[in-house]
Amino acid sequence: MSQRLKQYLLIAPVIAIVGASVVCFSKDYDLTVKEGMSTTFRTDSKDGFEKIWALDGAELTPTVDSVVVVWREPGEHLLTLKNFDSQCASLPASFSVLVEKTGCPPINPHKYVTPNGDGNNDVWEIDNIECYPDAIIEIYDRFSKLLIRYHGRDLYWDTMYNGHQVPETDYWYIIYDESFTKPVSGHFIVKR
Repeated sequence: MSQRLKQYLLIAPVIAIVGASVVCFSKDYDLTVKEGMSTTFRTDSKDGFEKIWALDGAELTPTVDSVVVVWREPGEHLLTLKNFDSQCASLPASFSVLVEKTGCPPINPHKYVTPNGDGNNDVWEIDNIECYPDAIIEIYDRFSKLLIRYHGRDLYWDTMYNGHQVPETDYWYIIYDESFTKPVSGHFIVKR
């Protein structure tokens, strides 16, 4: 589940896209998001004026109708759009954004698994994945073949594929969650 954003018909002077949700702004507005999420702010104004976006007073990107903000710092932030002219909005438009701390520690995929039945490292696990129950984990073999796709709420992979133990070798993973700024990827070793 990547953070791909859908295209929306712009029906308000400024909209914010948070994941799959759309918030339309017609005047000053407050928004709450989670740390690590991204928000796309857009304007439908075709007025020919230069748009200047500023976050907490620091200019972001001039002369554009949209800006993507990845919220890395918890706390209250102010996003301002200057030189914005629309029949429905006043100058400047400002958005107070409260970024909430996720409360979840970062994930830590294990580097190896030893499925030999001794009770130690018999399954491949990801530390702290229980904080991300909707995360999607994909595991691939060395030929880029998808072996399994499961959710964070499933907690681990037992190293089985089609009812058989996978061979001793390297495997690759990609972990997607909407709270991540980008997918987490890497590899691990199955050793017997």
